[in-house]
Amino acid sequence: MFLGEEFNRCFKQELDKHVKAHFSYPEDLSGDICVQGRVFVKFRITQTGEVEVMQTRGPHPSLERKAAEIIEKLPRFIPGTSNGQPVNVSYVYPITFKLQP
Repeated sequence: MFLGEEFNRCFKQELDKHVKAHFSYPEDLSGDICVQGRVFVKFRITQTGEVEVMQTRGPHPSLERKAAEIIEKLPRFIPGTSNGQPVNVSYVYPITFKLQP
């Protein structure tokens, strides 16, 4: 396993924990059982370690807003580097909104 693979696995595990800890179904959709699905959130960790949501794609604007809100609550990171210089690093992360029966 390469160092990058280990980092990516660990990063995903921490993202999963963060999403689980901050997850909630959008209140404005709580009565509409038909609205569920997966939202893909494209975000980046900037050269300064800040998290910026760049784009969301999902089945409903309320789900997209909630997914962006969850990602925006991520803490500041140590930025990625290339040749010793800080760089922006982009990710796409899926968040699934599914109502329990």
